[in-house]
Amino acid sequence: MFLKINNLEKFYKKDTPLIKSLDFNVNKGEIVSFIGESGSGKTTFLRCLAGLDDINDGSIELNGKILNDSDTFVESHKRKIGFVFQDYPLFPHLNLKDNITFNLSKKYFSNLDYILKLTSLKYLLNRYPHELSGGEQQRACIARALIREPELLLLDEPFSNLDTTIKESMREEIYKIIKETKTTTILVTHDINDAMNISDRILIFKAGILQQYDDPVKMYCEPANCYCAEI
Repeated sequence: MFLKINNLEKFYKKDTPLIKSLDFNVNKGEIVSFIGESGSGKTTFLRCLAGLDDINDGSIELNGKILNDSDTFVESHKRKIGFVFQDYPLFPHLNLKDNITFNLSKKYFSNLDYILKLTSLKYLLNRYPHELSGGEQQRACIARALIREPELLLLDEPFSNLDTTIKESMREEIYKIIKETKTTTILVTHDINDAMNISDRILIFKAGILQQYDDPVKMYCEPANCYCAEI
């Protein structure tokens, strides 16, 4: 398994844990969607993966390397993880090219032409964020993450700020980009349609507890409980 989560627990107050005994594995190149109600711990889990938060128990292992357990905490900038946030944070004073290559190591500059072609941004390099559409800003953030060759890509509600008319096409574009680069991806979403359309597997979360972890067809045809069926 490429990503291994073993008995992970996270709390800010010990008597009210956000994540309880979370166990699951992800294969290399898979897209796994996290679905759950607001406050269920989805974004907190992404922050733990990225190294923005420490865990309280259990372990996180990526590509054979322990990132976090009782004895180990690898800092966020030393993890080969790309994180695309919900609100597409781009530097307003930098053009598209400078946003994508900001603080980029020289060894990754050879990826620029490939990533720009893949994300259809090649002819927008001199534009500033305010001159880009929501979809273009989203692709820019994904390009900025992928150019660094992450072992894991984290997407936090990447389609929530898009108009319904372009959401479906953007979802397909992002799917193609991820599969072309064979990047293992965790997608956090509240929209079951997003998960059903692009995920290899879906993880349903409620009150910090894993409810079901299956491929979309089995999730739809054989829900584990009433909560999963309602979703």
